[in-house]
Amino acid sequence: MFQEIQLNYFKVPSAKSEQTQLLAVLDCSGSMSSQWQYVAKYYNEIRKNVKQHCAITFDTKVKTIAQADLSYNINTYGGGGTDITIAFSELNKLLYSLKQKKNVTVLFVSDGQGSFTKDLINKSRPEIQNLNFICIGVGKGFPTFIAMDLREMYHNGDRSIPSLFLVNTTQGNQDKNFEIEMLTAAQYMKHQTPIKSNPCYQFPWDQMTDTIWPDSWVSFYTDELETEKGKLQKIEVTGEQIGQIAAYWLQNLQLLSLKKKVSQEAQKALEEINKFIKKKKLTFLERTQEQKSALYEIIQELKFLASSQTLQELDQEAAAQRLKIGTSIGKYHNRALKFAGVSVEAFQTYKDEFIEMIEKTKFVNYNFPASILSLQNQIDILTDPELIQGLKNCETQYHLVSSLPIIGYAIYVKRSDQSKINPYSVEVLNIARINKYIDSLAIIDSPNHEIEFNIGDNDKEKFNCLLPLYQHEIIAPFLRSNVFYIQMTFVLMENADTCFENAYAALLGNTLLYMICQEENQWKYEMIELINSSFILSYSQSVKAQFHLEKLLADPIGTMADENLETKTQCEDLSKTILMLNQIKNNFNQDQFKIIIQRLIIEAICRIVRYEKLFKKVMEIDIQKNEIINLIKDQFSQEELDNIQNFENLKLEIANKIKNLNVNFNNFVSKMEFNKPLFEQLLNGQKFKIKTLQSVFRYFLNEELPEDLFIIAAYHSRIEKSYERTKKEVEWNVDNILNNLLIEQQIKEIEAEIFQSVYNSLRNKCKYLQGNQNKNKQKMPKNSNGNQRMTRVERRRIRKQKLREQKLLQQQQPLQQQQIP
Repeated sequence: MFQEIQLNYFKVPSAKSEQTQLLAVLDCSGSMSSQWQYVAKYYNEIRKNVKQHCAITFDTKVKTIAQADLSYNINTYGGGGTDITIAFSELNKLLYSLKQKKNVTVLFVSDGQGSFTKDLINKSRPEIQNLNFICIGVGKGFPTFIAMDLREMYHNGDRSIPSLFLVNTTQGNQDKNFEIEMLTAAQYMKHQTPIKSNPCYQFPWDQMTDTIWPDSWVSFYTDELETEKGKLQKIEVTGEQIGQIAAYWLQNLQLLSLKKKVSQEAQKALEEINKFIKKKKLTFLERTQEQKSALYEIIQELKFLASSQTLQELDQEAAAQRLKIGTSIGKYHNRALKFAGVSVEAFQTYKDEFIEMIEKTKFVNYNFPASILSLQNQIDILTDPELIQGLKNCETQYHLVSSLPIIGYAIYVKRSDQSKINPYSVEVLNIARINKYIDSLAIIDSPNHEIEFNIGDNDKEKFNCLLPLYQHEIIAPFLRSNVFYIQMTFVLMENADTCFENAYAALLGNTLLYMICQEENQWKYEMIELINSSFILSYSQSVKAQFHLEKLLADPIGTMADENLETKTQCEDLSKTILMLNQIKNNFNQDQFKIIIQRLIIEAICRIVRYEKLFKKVMEIDIQKNEIINLIKDQFSQEELDNIQNFENLKLEIANKIKNLNVNFNNFVSKMEFNKPLFEQLLNGQKFKIKTLQSVFRYFLNEELPEDLFIIAAYHSRIEKSYERTKKEVEWNVDNILNNLLIEQQIKEIEAEIFQSVYNSLRNKCKYLQGNQNKNKQKMPKNSNGNQRMTRVERRRIRKQKLREQKLLQQQQPLQQQQIP
């Protein structure tokens, strides 16, 4: 076994600082009116410590104020719109004019979006050595993405300099807020010269470099690092040093994430930070206390980036808040998380109820399964003497789910955008049979929220979710608590914003569906029994669950509808019906239950094939339309056509001919079949694929699913709304579907096409109508290009005529339908 070679870390000593040349680009547009006095005040204070300085104020025009204080009156400089392009074009002119083209600080202050042309600015930008670009964002409207584009263009100085200082303009003393952010930024308005070294890593995910910055951290695999200033010795990174390095890595990864996904780079950073920490297993209380550290917040942001999310996907305000995290080392910023479904008051109530339950319940450990990672079982966690104090420390749901572990079977689920709001729409793809039990914290702390286990022969299993399963009544109070439902909402839906009571039921239902599809063995039925008992333990006192069960008993077909306004029930996914039917199947007689399962299969298929275009593809009917069209046209003599005076009369005559012909459309059917290969293709890409439906049918009825049920279901799917389908009687006779009903459905649509084709053909043969059309063309005035142009009266007449034609077509449909034998 080879030992992994680890990176060693070196601290580059500080060097003598050099004075900066300060160029401030300050937004003085109208929206800055209430904030300008503070910008001017602290710019004036900053500039006193800098020998060379110049301010560029801009709205839609620019002014330069060199070596002088700014007025507190914004109207002295602007107060209009915002044009960032002209401001930085002016900056480029000033950069060109500098005698020494090095050691410059550009301070950009703004509060909102404006005109911005990146290429134009970049084209006129001169090269400056050791330029630091620092942003002061004012309020929620700060142009985050524009500012970071500008930083990417200009900044070539020390990469440890924070990219953004954000001023809160909605809370606190405004003067103090500006003082803190602007004077903190001023501390970085100095320059050190980079030094040469042997190749090393500035970041653990980056290419090697031979140029390093004073006062920075670098790494390599050797115990020493040779530099032009002497040898550096490796350092054991501890304490505050960990936070400093983590913040430095985070802020650079955030900037990188504005351009691309950085999941691999962020994961490498997390791996290195974990090596620094080398922490022992923490108790629940210790985890909640740890969450109040700046390092914890930085690690959460690295996990955000490691999950393949980027700042570019956020809005300007959210991106700015996350960029600020990288600059906040040494003080804890308490994020005010706003939860959509659970108010602060409700969450406090849930905690109080949970604490009361813990105090009243005497949990007995019946050898409950323990996580193979934490070696704890659920009772160990619930009987932790520090549990209650830890709960009191949890300020939000996020603190709760990331601190209090849930133990359960390791499973792998397929999630979608829909599953974020409908837990029943997830699909269970695998359940662990070797490494069975894991804890929720292990999933949260893993890359992309996935745990991977080696299972032998170079095979691996991945898991991204877990399912608690129990049979003992002692665990019921926990399974019925809102704290448990919050945790299961996060575990299944990765959503800490709200509390879905049915999230656990959804996972039980979909796991049951997965188990039903497994081969016949003892494990299969042991798991199904555990699912049933867990459902009872958690939901036997749930008003919503018991209401749905009662309605399912009274109206099993109607309760399958995605929404039934009469019974006030909702079947978000048929895994819900399968879970609940499994509880009450013995309450039905054999014949009744068979109809219920058949209707369940039909509804599952209809939800996939219900769209009309899919129904037409699956049920293929071809009618020889051209023969019918020619048959109708042959009923007209030229003399009859010559006597027709208007379009309405022509349409009436066509309708009369169709009625007199009494056409038997069955005689013109050239193809009529059920496209089974296409049908299977449509279903097999879904959760309820053919094999799944066959397994469900076999499990509940101990019979094989008849293929005729596919045809019946496909025909039934022409009814688009779920509720209407459940109320409609099913046509069970397949021959009647193919030979009569299906043709009738298609004929209604084809008749209108035939009528229009006959009309289009015959109207060109009516001499009177053609003559009137030619006269109208001759009278029509011409436009400036020499083309004929309709008068307003003519356009109005044509619109009215089209409306009359549409109305006449609607009147003819009952006549046309009489021709079907």
